[in-house]
Amino acid sequence: MSKKQTEKSRYKSKYSPGKFVTAAQYITELVCEKKAVKEKTTLPIKFWQLKDWKNFYRYQISVANKLIAKHKEEFIIKALKDSRSNRIYSLKNPYILILIKQFEKYEKSTQNNLEEETVCDKEINDIKFRKNKSNKKNLLDELDE
Repeated sequence: MSKKQTEKSRYKSKYSPGKFVTAAQYITELVCEKKAVKEKTTLPIKFWQLKDWKNFYRYQISVANKLIAKHKEEFIIKALKDSRSNRIYSLKNPYILILIKQFEKYEKSTQNNLEEETVCDKEINDIKFRKNKSNKKNLLDELDE
């Protein structure tokens, strides 16, 4: 934890007022919140120091670090905040991987669409229309007269 936001600790902690945590710690906080809602309890400040939460928190941190090694942290956070993950109480749940992959796939498809649009725009701007250099009159010219 850090009092200042750094490259490594960039997420604001809900359970350490005024401090910033790493991505793995933030992801674990989200999972612990979900578990607390399931158990109909509230999480106090620095809940990871409590006997009931200590082992669960440590285990989830290790799993979160493994997930971050394979996937971007932003996709993991999006998957946990998604309404489809309301029943995910552990990062070992296989459904979380499905959600993460869906967000990654969606991101890739939107990037590809943006790239295609910019390529098409460049191609359209590069097109030069030929002017009729001949003095021959066509049917439209005759109608205009």
